[in-house]
Amino acid sequence: MNFIPFSIVNFNKLILLILIFSYVCFCNAQANSDLNYDENLNIYRVVAFKNQNNPIESISNAVVIEKPYAIYSPNAFSPDGYCINYLFKISGQVMIDFQIENSISAIVAVGTTGESATIDFEEHISLLEYFVKYIKGRVTLIAGTGANSTIEALELTKSAKDVGADAALLVSPYYNKPTQEGLFQHHTKIADEVDLPQILYNVPSRTASFIEAETVAILSSHKNIIGIKDATGEMNNLEDIKKLCKKEILEESF
Repeated sequence: MNFIPFSIVNFNKLILLILIFSYVCFCNAQANSDLNYDENLNIYRVVAFKNQNNPIESISNAVVIEKPYAIYSPNAFSPDGYCINYLFKISGQVMIDFQIENSISAIVAVGTTGESATIDFEEHISLLEYFVKYIKGRVTLIAGTGANSTIEALELTKSAKDVGADAALLVSPYYNKPTQEGLFQHHTKIADEVDLPQILYNVPSRTASFIEAETVAILSSHKNIIGIKDATGEMNNLEDIKKLCKKEILEESF
């Protein structure tokens, strides 16, 4: 009798195929499911997922979400966005709760580390609404509202305030390469028109523009501009900001 060795590699391939099959079934499902936490394995499981449009009535353990990972894209994998929206809902809750349970002081929603540049305006606001409703004031919610269009950034910041965000994080306009005067005018207009605490975000490796320390110092005097996220990697720049904004920093207004 011929013996076909069943190696670890083959076993892994089999497991992968099973997971893919389960995931496809999950994405085609259009009904309800439960999220259970397995304390022994420290994972969340989607269980008993009933499919109203398929003879298969339920799938047990169709998807395993390991704490604390989360899925960011609001619309992917299924034409109507149902599957990914459901996954985002449950995995997003896992991520938010994990952060809060571990004493984080604030959460940034729809920041540029995620996919804010690839979602439309309605999706952006929908995500912010989701975070506001689920966090329920447990920690400060900072909404990412930056854009390379001043009008778009302004409208996003207004909408963030309207849905209940506590503050906004505004990356400087990317690709446009504005002058220092342009950066000043951009952030000042938004701060003038939206009464919401705003944080500058200086990340020249992504935006191709650099908010100079002198420009930061001028902007720091605005009552709605309360801080800066500095991703320049330039320690001398931080020292310059500390010197130029010493008064605002001592007053805890920046």
